[in-house]
Amino acid sequence: MSAPQEKLTEKEQVVLRCLSIGMSNKIIANTLHNSEGTIRNHVSQILAKLEVKDRTQAVIKAINQNLI
Repeated sequence: MSAPQEKLTEKEQVVLRCLSIGMSNKIIANTLHNSEGTIRNHVSQILAKLEVKDRTQAVIKAINQNLI
């Protein structure tokens, strides 16, 4: 199995960085010029790929694994 940072797309990495500074889906969507639905999809993919249950766990795991 590949390392988590290799599994995340560039866009997912950007969304993960936004999550790490506490941005809401709406703010991320506006910032990245995407719909909230698109951002929700990215967040869901991040959670699945990092094998965590929520945004907080994703950020903690990302920090611990030097992904962000």
